[in-house]
Amino acid sequence: MSDLKTRISSLIAAAGPGHVWVPTDFAQLGSRDAIDKTLQRMVQAGDLRRIDRYIHAGADSGHA
Repeated sequence: MSDLKTRISSLIAAAGPGHVWVPTDFAQLGSRDAIDKTLQRMVQAGDLRRIDRYIHAGADSGHA
């Protein structure tokens, strides 16, 4: 697991279920390109759900 993915995963886990994320929530962690690619890979792996363009939620958040 990449350091960026680990850091993003930690922030998501700390927030708990039901939280919605946008890439700018992780701006302090790296470049926008790196964050976008990491979020894309997390969606593909089933770690996140993409609700809409640039809007993500934890895989088990319960959002439709």
